[in-house]
Amino acid sequence: MMCRFENLILKLVWTAAIVAGFSSLSFASNPLVLTNLTLDDFNDVTSDFGALYVHSTVSPATSLGENFGFEWGLVGGLVTTPNIERVGNAASPGSNFRRLPSAAPFIGVSIPMGLKIELNILPQLSVDDVRLQNLSAGLQWNLSETILPLPIDLALRYHVSYASLSVDQVVLGSTQQLILSEAITGYDVVLSRSFLLVEPYLVLGYVQAASRLEYTGGGSVFVFTPSSSATTLIKSYEALVGCEVHLGSRNLGLEAGEVFNTTRALLKFSTSY
Repeated sequence: MMCRFENLILKLVWTAAIVAGFSSLSFASNPLVLTNLTLDDFNDVTSDFGALYVHSTVSPATSLGENFGFEWGLVGGLVTTPNIERVGNAASPGSNFRRLPSAAPFIGVSIPMGLKIELNILPQLSVDDVRLQNLSAGLQWNLSETILPLPIDLALRYHVSYASLSVDQVVLGSTQQLILSEAITGYDVVLSRSFLLVEPYLVLGYVQAASRLEYTGGGSVFVFTPSSSATTLIKSYEALVGCEVHLGSRNLGLEAGEVFNTTRALLKFSTSY
């Protein structure tokens, strides 16, 4: 009975976060509109959108078990998106996109030699004229458990993310469909130390996002190119601090920091075996 109740709570939390995100984009009194974008505007929107979907399972450097381990749960939070707010206000004054939520279910699997595989999956969801899809994965290697016996846990992590956002908008009587897609890659160093039930950690990394924005329909979206599509590549460092609390097989995690020059805070609920 308790397991079913916990599963229901996790599903409700995830659903509420997703609905809140779509509502902010789609059902606001002034929905998000992207038009007359300069190259700097495009890069700024790419930064904010990338910060939403950089891979994370809000986890420390330790493995899930001595040899094999499994974890599943939900991770979500808020990202400050001042650039999306600025660009949105320029096209539709009064828009409020200062912060946007993100959420996704995830799984993690540990295997021998200090390796852990992570996967976040948000299948394509649609609300009104907004469609969103996100997939990310990470591979972590704990050096302290294998080749560097240290008093703290030290791990290296490589991660990739793919996110796609499709929005229908009307500009000067013309209906346009915008599709923004990003491929994000990153390299992290993760440090953590376990103190009984609490495990604080630090993440330092480097990320880059390759972005493509295209549109169909009348009118124009860009001012820096006559084309109906544009691409860009942005790079950034990331610095995150977090803490995981272990309550038997249940875990609660909190992570906050800066990536792509904006701030992000994430919360995790999970079960591990």
